[in-house]
Amino acid sequence: MSPARIAVLASLGIGEVTVRRRPVVAILSTGNELMGPGEPLGPGQIHDANGVGLAAAVVEAGGEPLILPRQLDEELPIESALMDAARRADLVVTSGGVSVGRHDYVRAVMERNGDLDFWRIAVQPGKPLAVGALGGTTVIGLPGNPVSALVTFELFVRPFIRAMLALTGDGRLHVRATPTTRMGKDASRRAFLRVSVGHEDGEIQARPAGGQASSQLRPMADANGLLIVPEGQAAAEPSLSYEVIMFEPLQLQSWR
Repeated sequence: MSPARIAVLASLGIGEVTVRRRPVVAILSTGNELMGPGEPLGPGQIHDANGVGLAAAVVEAGGEPLILPRQLDEELPIESALMDAARRADLVVTSGGVSVGRHDYVRAVMERNGDLDFWRIAVQPGKPLAVGALGGTTVIGLPGNPVSALVTFELFVRPFIRAMLALTGDGRLHVRATPTTRMGKDASRRAFLRVSVGHEDGEIQARPAGGQASSQLRPMADANGLLIVPEGQAAAEPSLSYEVIMFEPLQLQSWR
């Protein structure tokens, strides 16, 4: 509720309004290689970007994040953490543990203790995604790769949180934009390319925010939108226009 909206309600004599509780979203990161931000790294270790990144995305979507302690790639501790999270939260979101590796246990826990509605999607980035339930609580297992986790959160978790708040859609501005250069992709999957959208010569254009590999997190931070390229196309072509999901309001001033 903005100050102006509160003032409008008051001017109409409305002193009380009906609200919805923000859904509690538990966030669980898994992986032997993960260390917390600020902690020293040993050989083969990386900082956990997903825990804090997904928590910020939950807040932006209208939820209340509950960051759980990171779990090693061990089946019983992951099972215990997931079952406890399902009792404490309205929605559980995990990162990692849903691919085909020997130590990817999240999907197995969902299959054994609850329901697995679907697993793996034809999306780039973000193929290894699992959706199911534990004890009646929805669980969405995102890929462990930070770019894939953030993109699939945008596509699947953000609309889900908004639906829990009785809001429709993803709440994002969608525009049409023309690429400034050819951007390759996997032709068998629908791609969500990280782009910088701006106004150039009277046209809304999209240029790459950087490399499009799922391991490259910086271009995701520099992007202000996701350009959607359908299945069956091997690249985003400068001769065509595409739908873009905007992360922020479109600035109409020129790039120059």
